[in-house]
Amino acid sequence: MLQKLRKQTAVSAMVLMAVFAQVVSAEQKQDENQKAMLMFEALFDAGIARSPIAQGYQGIKDNNDKWDDISLAAEKDDFEFTKSQLKQLQTIDTAKLDDATMLSYKLYEKKLSDDIKGYEWRHHNYPVNQMYGMHSRVPSF
Repeated sequence: MLQKLRKQTAVSAMVLMAVFAQVVSAEQKQDENQKAMLMFEALFDAGIARSPIAQGYQGIKDNNDKWDDISLAAEKDDFEFTKSQLKQLQTIDTAKLDDATMLSYKLYEKKLSDDIKGYEWRHHNYPVNQMYGMHSRVPSF
């Protein structure tokens, strides 16, 4: 009888450990999702803070008297900033993300990667055409 009781206790302990492991895993997954969402927001806000024009489009009225720096040095600085954002983003443990947060992660990572790859081709474009250029940004800003 004592042996049967020990066996039941061992089985109960294993079941409790499995349930506890699932609860801990779910909490860790939730923590990583929250961490990812906070990072997405922080990265987005940091990018917006660098551009008075983007701030205007977002309805932020802090820098209405300023324009974006469009110098070559600013382009290089933006490129380095984007690379640092991608490094930060890649610190997230994607194995712990739920499907919706993983989709957000992949989209943000693709945007940053595309911006980095596109830097090489930044001078292979028409600076002004009938639809796009600084001449069309000014009235819309």
